[in-house]
Amino acid sequence: MSAFGPWTRLTKKLKTIHSEPDSLDTVELIMALEEIFDLNLDGILQDAMPFHQMVDTLWWQIAGQPPNIAATRLLKKIAIRDSRPEIEGQPDEPWRKEQIEALLQELLDHR
Repeated sequence: MSAFGPWTRLTKKLKTIHSEPDSLDTVELIMALEEIFDLNLDGILQDAMPFHQMVDTLWWQIAGQPPNIAATRLLKKIAIRDSRPEIEGQPDEPWRKEQIEALLQELLDHR
């Protein structure tokens, strides 16, 4: 998968929420992203933004903060399922970019 793959899907879904506000999948995706990252995504993510730039943008918004409970639970699930213990992290450890990437991929794959 190209570096643009996941973000192409995400930006299409984000655009859909403005053009098709009744798209339940899109609304659920936005709500899940906002819950996981404790952010209001209005104006943060832009159309056709490359994968690494979107990860960086989210990381800058949440830098220095630890993942919330919902994110921690999902990170643990991914770490166990994919045999990637480094994704889980330590309690009160700030967000790392690889955690953001893993969570975004997880949310996109299951929508």
